[in-house]
Amino acid sequence: KKESFYFYLIGGQLLFDNGFYDKSLLYFNKCLNELPYKINVSRKMGLAYYGKGAYEEAIEMFNNYAKYLPLSADPYLQRGKTFYMAKQFDKAKTDFEKVMQINPENEEAIKHLELIKENGF
Repeated sequence: KKESFYFYLIGGQLLFDNGFYDKSLLYFNKCLNELPYKINVSRKMGLAYYGKGAYEEAIEMFNNYAKYLPLSADPYLQRGKTFYMAKQFDKAKTDFEKVMQINPENEEAIKHLELIKENGF
């Protein structure tokens, strides 16, 4: 039972590879807390979902990433970019502003905040 997270990890990967993103997310969430490298896994899975256009699933993975690494700008930057692509501009703006609090010179956050402002949000 101790290594049951492997079942969820493998099952999640198979579902992901076959385009069942919402179901794969359930499996990944079941094993995430047991993984030794949960920070890296939550980031990589968020980027993988993002790359497939599965923004809601990416947001959930980046939520985990932010939970595991709350003082870093990267989780908020990645989640902000995902909110932006999902046209959730108010949430994107909040995340980019958080990035700027942590790292005022982050060029990606500056660029996205300007885009949001140009579009009237």
